[in-house]
Amino acid sequence: TGKNMFETFSDYFGGADFADKYIMKLMEQQAPYNAASTEQLRWLLTNYFSKVVMYFSAASAFQYAVDQCETDKETALDYWDTGAMFYIGSMEGELPEGNTAGGLLLFSTAKDLCEEFGTCLEDSEVGGSDIPRAMSNELLIASLNQGLQRIDSQQCTFLSDILTQDMFSVMPIPIIQGTVKYASFISTLPAGSDKASLAIADAFSKGILPLVDGADATSAGMIQAAMEFSLVDKPGDYLVVVDALRSAIPKMNIDCNQIGDFIDESGDASLCLGGGGNSTFPGEGSSPVASPTRAPLSVEPGSAGAIAWGRYSFATPAVALGDAKFALDVRAMYEAADIGAASGVYADGLNALTKNLNGTNGLVSLKSLSVDSSAVMSEDPLFNVFKWALYDDKD
Repeated sequence: TGKNMFETFSDYFGGADFADKYIMKLMEQQAPYNAASTEQLRWLLTNYFSKVVMYFSAASAFQYAVDQCETDKETALDYWDTGAMFYIGSMEGELPEGNTAGGLLLFSTAKDLCEEFGTCLEDSEVGGSDIPRAMSNELLIASLNQGLQRIDSQQCTFLSDILTQDMFSVMPIPIIQGTVKYASFISTLPAGSDKASLAIADAFSKGILPLVDGADATSAGMIQAAMEFSLVDKPGDYLVVVDALRSAIPKMNIDCNQIGDFIDESGDASLCLGGGGNSTFPGEGSSPVASPTRAPLSVEPGSAGAIAWGRYSFATPAVALGDAKFALDVRAMYEAADIGAASGVYADGLNALTKNLNGTNGLVSLKSLSVDSSAVMSEDPLFNVFKWALYDDKD
């Protein structure tokens, strides 16, 4: 599969032993860590493991699974599981919602940060659990399960696409979110601060810098200068980090909408170019990020690059998970005790979205997708083709 993730990190940090050298530098308290507080050293070390080492280890394990897919299915399955373990960890437990105490790796980091970035799934979309469920985690789990199926059937090209197009577009999201959050935290600190935030910011930035550098070396340099641990210089400007990520993310096959927005009094923290969360469509400089769980969502007519003459765009994962609940209505109709009960599910809705097509609150029914569709789709040529082609003129 070409350069693996370990090589990406080792090339950026200057050698295959980069992680060992950095860890020993911390433990021996070499400069610039010679004056770091005990708390800062603890956070530097533990966060380097969880945000840097475990990330490239998980990604490299997935890549090795792809490499082994065609010739050694069992080894491929083992390494796919290894990658999942490195990213998720064991502390999440076996319950679908995960452990309330959380873990220490990136899967838990995504849950910790999703509320601050507006990327948690709503309770109604995940069975009413009180435990945060991050969009990026749900997309990753879907891809992991699809990957197992592709390995088992040795559909190795599809497996490679799942990894490169889907998983590598969501795995860095909690690292990017953490980088933004802690860039904000440290930007107000004076030079020489003993706050743990300096250490955590350094670790988050080191987790994303090799990926940013591969897309935009200038942006990587700006982030490094602003966030690298130092007790001599004052931390850099928060908005410099945000602007650098804004420039790099469109080149990294990552949907900025899935990262969300961090609210900070310093200014606009949207990572989408132009602010406000604009998705990237074909013809705008880079490919859209594919996701196995996405579904169509109606948008304002004329949206540039959207499908069906600008009538549809791909939804955020949260909306897609809601859309998928139409399948539950179909199942409920199938399992209904009689035709009256089935008709009720069809007409009134039971499981699906929380807003009607006209934007008011209420369940969307399968019936409403037909009888109310003209209100939002009347200007769509494709809709009218189907409407009038199937029109039954009883006059």
